Amino acid sequence: MTVRHLGRRARIAALACVALTMLSSPAIGQTRTPVRRPAAEPAVRVRAFVEGGARTFTASKSFDAVLGSHTGVLFGAGAEALVGRNLFVSFGVSRFQKDGE
Repeated sequence: MTVRHLGRRARIAALACVALTMLSSPAIGQTRTPVRRPAAEPAVRVRAFVEGGARTFTASKSFDAVLGSHTGVLFGAGAEALVGRNLFVSFGVSRFQKDGE
């Protein structure tokens, strides 16, 4: 074999490698899945809520005298309206009830 003959074989091998690379399909890990866009949010969303908690009243002497305690349990409920992504309106009511003197 001569140097000239070896050079021709190297060129053919290089062209074959390039052709195989161009004709091959991508591997499973290289394929891209289409990007799923989230569904459009409604312009106004409404949600309800329920709450429960405890309240400590600052006029402790008055509540202690009348109710026997200056703390109590309260319950409530309400609704919120969300407008877009940056604005909301909230409405709620709560109730405290305890019998005293």
